Amino acid sequence: MNEKHKSIYRISAENGRLLAPLMLGALVCIAMSLTHQWCSYLTLVFMLSVPFVLGRTMRRTITDNPSTAFSTLWLQGICTMFFGALLLSPFMYVALGWIWPDFFATQINNAAQMYQSMPDPQLQRVGTMLTNAVQQNGVPAPSHLVLETVYSIVFSGTFLSGLLALTVRLRGPRAVRSTNSNS
Repeated sequence: MNEKHKSIYRISAENGRLLAPLMLGALVCIAMSLTHQWCSYLTLVFMLSVPFVLGRTMRRTITDNPSTAFSTLWLQGICTMFFGALLLSPFMYVALGWIWPDFFATQINNAAQMYQSMPDPQLQRVGTMLTNAVQQNGVPAPSHLVLETVYSIVFSGTFLSGLLALTVRLRGPRAVRSTNSNS
């Protein structure tokens, strides 16, 4: 199939394969940063690379078809984030279900200990409530965490895609004209 005749959804699904490893790298580094502080810096690298990769895929779309509308680029970005999150979700489910099953409970307990060490009685009550929630199995299941993460990625990807689509759309025709005038 010709590149110019691909639907925006197919292009987004192919671009989602580029974002999924970045999101997976960020997930692993976030989990590892609890024991290895240098992983938190690597997490930032993974997270900051997402807008560049997403912008690059939009740039390729507008270079292939200079008349691509802003709304099409925006939809492409949203769908790319969705497909990237969809590809990430099985890995995240396995990680939270079997590799690090106590990850979320550990985080809640760490927050509870921090709140309980504060001098303010209200914060100490928050720490006690968090501890009680963990003891009463109030920690969300891995499937719920994965679903919420997919929602969060798509929601934040909506804003990121809108900003990148606007930037690419405004800059796109100039770059395409200068490329075409040289040939």
